Amino acid sequence: MRYHPGITEKRMNNKRFRKTEEKILKVFFEEDNYISLDRMAKKIGIARSTLYHHHRAIREIIPDYQRYIMRRYKRRIRRLLCDKNTKMQVLYTGLLIFILQHSDVFAILYKNGRRDIVGDMIGLLTPRIERKLNLPKNAADIISVYVSEVTELIWLWIGRSCPDQEINILLSEIKFLTDSARTRLRPLLNIE
Repeated sequence: MRYHPGITEKRMNNKRFRKTEEKILKVFFEEDNYISLDRMAKKIGIARSTLYHHHRAIREIIPDYQRYIMRRYKRRIRRLLCDKNTKMQVLYTGLLIFILQHSDVFAILYKNGRRDIVGDMIGLLTPRIERKLNLPKNAADIISVYVSEVTELIWLWIGRSCPDQEINILLSEIKFLTDSARTRLRPLLNIE
């Protein structure tokens, strides 16, 4: 089987690739049930082989977008995480701005119930979260609940089409969850 690069930044910067990708997504979301590659190619007006240059299979469209977003986010957040003095507020602001910049992709993921991606993105911040919350080694439950709470807040925001005027409100809610996590979630540590 030939190597398939999936969706990459370089490919998305190609105007022709991006236009075809927009057509693929439009047809993909217009269909209520499964659509075959042949039918999709006919509806778009392209050769089936062109579809294979974009996605290996219909079921790979959403996972391709997830991989694309995670690669881009990891590259961006790595710079912020290298600096040990970067505050949580800055990390979350970077996350929300990233989501705003890629709101079309997050809308696709939201529509398809791929909620795990935001949790994975916050998961990259786990070492910083543990340090901020001053948690002991057995605090995996606290981290898990905290990440779930923040993830849910962000998905609610994404579900409202990421209004940029709400970023400060969202950041203050995340700050509250962060500042109160140790006391709120202390019973999960099973210590008296």
